[in-house]
Amino acid sequence: MPPLNASIAAANAGTHEVNCGVITTARGCLVEVRVREANVKDRRTFRPAVQPVREAFGIRHMVLVGDRGRIATAALDALRAMDGTDWITALRRASITAHVEDGHLEVDLFVGRYLLNFSAPEYPVEQLMACRNPATATLHARKREAFCAYTDAAGNGLYIIRTSVSADALCAAQCVRHYKALSNVERVFRTVEGVDLKV
Repeated sequence: MPPLNASIAAANAGTHEVNCGVITTARGCLVEVRVREANVKDRRTFRPAVQPVREAFGIRHMVLVGDRGRIATAALDALRAMDGTDWITALRRASITAHVEDGHLEVDLFVGRYLLNFSAPEYPVEQLMACRNPATATLHARKREAFCAYTDAAGNGLYIIRTSVSADALCAAQCVRHYKALSNVERVFRTVEGVDLKV
C-alpha cells in the first residue's frame, strides 16, 4: 500500500471553530475526514484516526506522512508502538541548526547535490535525509538580511526528512517525494474549505 498523507488543521466556520482532519492516499485522493472540537490538540487526534482507517480498508502496513507540526514527538512514540505503522515527517528548524552546528550534517557536501543521507545519535534506527532547495535558500537569505532573523547562512534552504521506514523499503528520494506530496493534502483542504464544499 502506498503511504497515506495525513494532516490535521484548524478551520474556522463562522462563529464555530472546529478541528478538521483529513487522510488521503499518496496521490491525494480523499480517504477520510474527521471533525472534532476546536480545543483538542493535534497530537490527541492523530493516533486515534489511524486504526479505524487500517481496519476499514484492511491495511496491514501503513506509512503516514505528516508535516513537522502535525506529527509531534508524542505521536511518533505512539506510532512506534503500533505494529505495521511507519511514518515520514521532517525536523524543526532548531534541530536542523543543531545538526549543522554539531557536525552531523556537513552543508559543504551539498555542492552539486540537493539530497544527502546522514545519521545522528538521536535517531539511531531512522533514516535522515537532508534536502536543499536553492530557491528557498535565496528566500531565507533575503529574509535574514531584511529582518536579521538568522545568525548563520549555513541552514538556508535546508530541511531534513526523518522516517521510520527502512532504506530497503523506501529510498531517500522516495521518502522526500512522499513528503513533498503533502501539497496534495493542502489541495484537499482548499477543496473542503473553499468554493467546492464551503465547510
